[in-house]
Amino acid sequence: MAINYLTTANTFQQWLIGTQDLITVANNLTDNISGTFYANTNLVVGNTLNVVGDTTISGNLTVSGNIVLDTIGFDDINANGSINVGNTLFVTGNSTFSNANVTNTLTANVAQITTATITTATITTGNITTGNIITLAVTTGNITTGNITSLSATTGNITTGNISGTLTVTGNSTFSNANVTNTLTANIAQITTANIVSLIGTSNTAIYAAISVVEAAAVALAIALG
Repeated sequence: MAINYLTTANTFQQWLIGTQDLITVANNLTDNISGTFYANTNLVVGNTLNVVGDTTISGNLTVSGNIVLDTIGFDDINANGSINVGNTLFVTGNSTFSNANVTNTLTANVAQITTATITTATITTGNITTGNIITLAVTTGNITTGNITSLSATTGNITTGNISGTLTVTGNSTFSNANVTNTLTANIAQITTANIVSLIGTSNTAIYAAISVVEAAAVALAIALG
């Protein structure tokens, strides 16, 4: 309630009441005597605003500058609506997302993914336990179980994985047990021990030429021996 203005025409009682009203407002502002200080106006702070206790904002909080968090810790941040970050969000600690929808690009230098359905991912170092991945480029990664359409890996350990598309490996590959049901094409191959059903291309031509030389030599030796 607004305090009435006083003039020289007011009585001493009116001056006393006005002065008491001003004292009540000042005490509520500094000592919180009544429990609540209500200001029905815009509050502008020209210098630094320090809040020692809790702060509750029932409306919208609009910040035109930066929010700097120094030594403030959060237990939980609950947002009923959406949190939109128009620029860059830096998180120096751990982050847990129960449901994260990334419409643009997610770049993770070090990532541990438990269960995920990934359309396109580029991971420098990552451990993927279970994932349905359409396109994955991994520099160093361990994949336990995954259904992968296309995988391009520099260094990676795949325990169980179904790759329906193209597997591109730029380095060396070691297979303890490889079962190829369709076609295995090797431009340059060194095979130590293998059960081979058929060979095509330059490998087949080279082997056939070598066998022909051996057969010709055997025939010539047989003729010479009579």
